[in-house]
Amino acid sequence: MFWSGNYTAVRELNSLLSGENVTLSQVLEADDILQECKADNKALIQFLTKPEILADLITLITEEPPKNVELATQYRHANIACEVLTSQLSMLSDRLSLDAAQMNRLCDFINQDPPLNPLLASYFSKTVEMLLEKSPKQDWCLHHIVCLRVLDFFKSRRDFLPNLLRHMSTSAVADIFKCFLRIDDLIKTVMEWLEEHQFLECLIQIICGTYVAEVFPSSSAPRPEPRPEPPEKAERETSEKPHDNHTDDKDSGGEQDTDKEAPKPENSGETNDTQAAPAANSAADDSKAQAAAKVEAEAEAAARAITAERMAAAASANAAALLCDLIVNGCRPRTGWVLVSQLLSVRTVVAALQCERGVHALLQGMFTSPPRARRHALVNGTQVLLALLHHEPPQRVEKSVEEEARSTYNVGECSERSSVELAVAPHLPLLHHALLHDPAADGQGGCGGVGLARVQVAALLAHLALSEVEEVATTMLTLGTPGVLVDMFFKFPNNNFLHAQVYTLVKHALTNRVYRTQYARHLLIECDLLTRLMDAFEENKNNKGGTVPRAAHMGHAVLCLALAARALQPPDLLAHALPLPPALAERWAAFLDQQLRPLLQQHDTPLVRTHTRYLYITRCVYNGSRGAVPGAGGARAAAARPAGARAAAAARARRALGRLPRPAAAPAAAAARHAARTYTHTLLVYYTLCI
Repeated sequence: MFWSGNYTAVRELNSLLSGENVTLSQVLEADDILQECKADNKALIQFLTKPEILADLITLITEEPPKNVELATQYRHANIACEVLTSQLSMLSDRLSLDAAQMNRLCDFINQDPPLNPLLASYFSKTVEMLLEKSPKQDWCLHHIVCLRVLDFFKSRRDFLPNLLRHMSTSAVADIFKCFLRIDDLIKTVMEWLEEHQFLECLIQIICGTYVAEVFPSSSAPRPEPRPEPPEKAERETSEKPHDNHTDDKDSGGEQDTDKEAPKPENSGETNDTQAAPAANSAADDSKAQAAAKVEAEAEAAARAITAERMAAAASANAAALLCDLIVNGCRPRTGWVLVSQLLSVRTVVAALQCERGVHALLQGMFTSPPRARRHALVNGTQVLLALLHHEPPQRVEKSVEEEARSTYNVGECSERSSVELAVAPHLPLLHHALLHDPAADGQGGCGGVGLARVQVAALLAHLALSEVEEVATTMLTLGTPGVLVDMFFKFPNNNFLHAQVYTLVKHALTNRVYRTQYARHLLIECDLLTRLMDAFEENKNNKGGTVPRAAHMGHAVLCLALAARALQPPDLLAHALPLPPALAERWAAFLDQQLRPLLQQHDTPLVRTHTRYLYITRCVYNGSRGAVPGAGGARAAAARPAGARAAAAARARRALGRLPRPAAAPAAAAARHAARTYTHTLLVYYTLCI
């Protein structure tokens, strides 16, 4: 056995730390360093909290490793250093928060120009989260003190928050803001700090691609000596020094003066012809070199432009995701242990975004963004608007008794209004124009020729079809926006993302409590939706036996037909309020009886039906008779019965299981009988345990 040899584990790290002149590299190379960190090794904690060792750990996670190291081991020590820093050592986080020099070095990591090294950015993000989150071993008071200390330090550095916003394209940096929002104890302090820097306005500008980062002078904090650099970089920096350039100019100028002062040869006429050919060749070489340099510069500029566009798109997506998280956290109901002030501080920022001014700023920024950033602004801006619409409670309009009684009989009046919908209503013409804009004109084709921007705008308009605000419904019907989406449904038969949004639009329009009649008239009669859906259905059915594949939009077309059939049934008020034309009504009735209703019945039929004897067994086990359907009450009643009654119920279950049909004879009859017996035994054991 394992313990028979009196085995004693040899702790490699303890023997290493007991020696002299131990370096951080040797400690990081130990196999059991992370286990010892989890075990709160006192000798290891004393070693890691030394100022010089803490400085080396910060250096590893914030500075690029030397390029002359093998790629497989470049970030090995940096990864282990990050794991050590985030290993929930409360003393380590306390010492790091007290060391202003190391905190400055940590914050200086985001002073560099974007893009950041994504791996080092993840180490930086994890370290900041370690300083702000409470570990299981950390005392609450100590955690509170460390959080206050770290937040005060971040607030003292005016460039910290603008630098984080400048690097929003790095997802690890965007996660730091989410960590700020998770500090429930100090959320009010965090929100006040974010409001001081106009955090909400900056996020909207990043989404729209109009954010201009604020430039700060470099920090005057002392920096440690840089790590060894590759020879190429050192040579390049040496050649760019001012005194070297000055010396070269002087030397070259001196040589030119010497050449000018030299006496000319007497037979200069003979040498002119011999010097003309090399001069022409050198001029041609210079022109070729200049042309090549120009082409290379243009290629570099194009590559920088593409990189900047990608970074702006990533920053816009990360900012939109951060705003959506903020909306969800602000609108989610909290438990009783969260203080009211904490909840109100988050909802204050969400309310600023939900008001008409905030929505107007977002929409205005979306449609006034630069042309190359407009597509991403539309995609991410509509995502934020959808989050606002999903989580915003409606506002009830105050009415008098006479107005309330009048609105009871007037279906066109609505007592609930949404500030987001009211702010979106004036911008509906711009959203309608975005639907008509072809992305191929800008060289940005989407899947099926639609483009992601138009799909997201369609999702927003489909949600607005459920709105009961008069301005929204009137503007959409006046512009004919539902008709445009219906035309796109048949124009792009292969884009199921668009088809899903059009189906949602039809469903919301036909279930709108106030404007369903107007929407139904526009869709079914003016846009002739029923005729087009029936034509597509019959065309697909006629091509079913041939080699033509089934149209991709037929699934959503059948769902739209089912919605129309449900809305036009006689019990529904819409069937009486919206009479169809005679020809259309006759064709619709025949289509509904002969083709659509059998198909819908086939779709509603379950694939597997429950055997009646299984139901009988269940009733026998739970109730001891052919009584009520089993439930929680039946199970409690069965458990309360005496042992004799339960034994009788088990006997009835065995008899019922014995009457189950045996599997038919087959080539593998023995295996089938064995499987049937196993299944029967499993049922018997299960139902006996239920008793």
